[in-house]
Amino acid sequence: MKEKLEEKKLLRKGELAQLADVRLSTIQHYTLLGILPPAQQGRHEGQVPGGSRGLNRYYDPKFSLTRLEKIKQLREKGLSLPQIVEHFLK
Repeated sequence: MKEKLEEKKLLRKGELAQLADVRLSTIQHYTLLGILPPAQQGRHEGQVPGGSRGLNRYYDPKFSLTRLEKIKQLREKGLSLPQIVEHFLK
């Protein structure tokens, strides 16, 4: 698995969700909260549902998987999501 991560420098949010075994909505939510920043963003080439153009977000696998694990650990310690946001954004 590590060799695959090194070959592929950045992951799309769906790939990250699958690799981290979390829902896509979790990745999107954490990104919007600012605690899981994408390494890069780019415009979506085609139309997305609803007729608007969206952004593709690409994540660094090593950073993102480490961050997701840390978020999970903090949740297990009883921290609320607002407390976790404060932890990372202070």
